[in-house]
Amino acid sequence: MAAELRDIRSAAIDGRMHNAFFQKEQLKSLHEILSKNITEIQDQIARDHRYTQAEASVEYWLALRCIAEAYRSIDPKQHLQAEYAIAKSKDASDAREPVGIVIVEPAQHTFFYSLISALVPALVHGNCIIVQTEKTLLESPKFILSLIESALDNHVVKVVYSQLTDEEIASRHTRIVQKQDINPRVIAIIERDADLQLAAKGVASARFSLRGKSPFAPDLVLVNEWVKKDFLSALVQHTSAFISDTVPKDPVQKLSKSRFHDTILKENLGEVVFSTSEGYILNVRNRQSPIIQSRSEECYLAIHSVTSMDDAIDLSRSLGRLGASYIFSSPQAAKYISQFIDSQLAFVSHIPPQLLYEPMIPFEASYQPGVQSRYSPSLFSLPKPQYISDTDVNRRLRDIIFKPTAKALQELDKEATTELPEQVRPAKMAYVGFFEQGFITGAVLMLSGVILGLATLSYHGHNYLRSRSL
Repeated sequence: MAAELRDIRSAAIDGRMHNAFFQKEQLKSLHEILSKNITEIQDQIARDHRYTQAEASVEYWLALRCIAEAYRSIDPKQHLQAEYAIAKSKDASDAREPVGIVIVEPAQHTFFYSLISALVPALVHGNCIIVQTEKTLLESPKFILSLIESALDNHVVKVVYSQLTDEEIASRHTRIVQKQDINPRVIAIIERDADLQLAAKGVASARFSLRGKSPFAPDLVLVNEWVKKDFLSALVQHTSAFISDTVPKDPVQKLSKSRFHDTILKENLGEVVFSTSEGYILNVRNRQSPIIQSRSEECYLAIHSVTSMDDAIDLSRSLGRLGASYIFSSPQAAKYISQFIDSQLAFVSHIPPQLLYEPMIPFEASYQPGVQSRYSPSLFSLPKPQYISDTDVNRRLRDIIFKPTAKALQELDKEATTELPEQVRPAKMAYVGFFEQGFITGAVLMLSGVILGLATLSYHGHNYLRSRSL
């Protein structure tokens, strides 16, 4: 295997992908060949995963949009200015250099988009790519990989079907692992002041789209006990409508769900509220149930009641750090929940459809809605700042070190020991939070009663004294 990677190593060492013009050529070639095969790609994705045509089209659009935006972001003129900054007596404080080789292990539920979302920014930052994946009977991964290999320079990308060791790579590299054996939990929290129809529709479509395979699909809903009945009713309604309108029937999955249904009944895991061949809605009362405590590959949505926001927060924290949380409540309540819940991402009153197509984001990475690539440049490049200009501080220190004088050292000591200014605390803000509003409301009601009582007493006292005087 080490010999097979020789071309990739050579290209990484000689910096073949460093040139901005070459980067644009490679991305244009990739975009063109994928555009010409739009029908075959979408059909194979839909057939392999039994996705709807709309779901396959969205995945294709996300992948091609990623390439187009990356292509437009490359500015050869800016690249040249950065490269020759030192030659023109300018600092290059933000200069970076490619890692060299990036190994991408794509997620399986959206293989095409997941691969492109990592491969493209890695190329843009000047790296060569090794796609490490498993052999499969599915048609779309093989077809997509063949198109990518034919579009890109054969020294720039390599596909391997075995686990590579660092010794085999034998060059500076980084790994983008999108496929995880166990994904973190993803939950939804429904508070009593939530829009229940909005929450039910969002949760149902997120859970059962892409056949429930997205790592960002919620599998547990913590709903306030006061609105649980109404929420369940709305959830069943929207789930039934979503599945009947969009999800194609799968006899193999139907058999799998039948077995899971038997397990639910046999082990008393929960009450089946809604059941189809595509998945289940379960009412789970026992907080220690495996359904609550761990994520499963089965496509179900567990509903569990909580007594308060704090109860929901405590239960969620017992599940470990969450991959994402979807909070349906007023903004004030959502502020409190999102502040104390242990979640990598929190979304208030909505679930972004694009997120469902993403591979699970590593905990050290970030996510910005609307930004096509969520991979930071720091994953694909290393800082390499270059400076030509001196600073006043360094010039002063240089004079003191080489020609120290008593006066200069005295001034240095005086500056070092100058007392720091006292901290002035800002005046209390006038913002009234969720709980503060409750306290104020209670105080107003109590004072209103006291004032009303005093007014009544004064009125009757005045009339009494007046009658006595007459």
